[in-house]
Amino acid sequence: MFYYFHMNNFILYKLDLHGTFHKDVRKKVDKFINKCILEKALEVEVVTGHSDRMKELVNEVLDEYNLKGVTPIFNNGTLLINMLIKL
Repeated sequence: MFYYFHMNNFILYKLDLHGTFHKDVRKKVDKFINKCILEKALEVEVVTGHSDRMKELVNEVLDEYNLKGVTPIFNNGTLLINMLIKL
């Protein structure tokens, strides 16, 4: 599921992968990141749950875009991606 949140002229882009099969992760994340690039998103969030495998799959796609997902201390079930910082 893909969400937009508007807060004080800041849009948070969020993709929730709960209920997504591992085989479908690449396609969903790729489509989401492409959309975020086109819309010039500053930061995006991908909810992976606590599955290490799901995080690995998401990071594989992010590597293709030279992006890095970071797990925040306050929520181990999500990855935050700063779209401005390239590896």
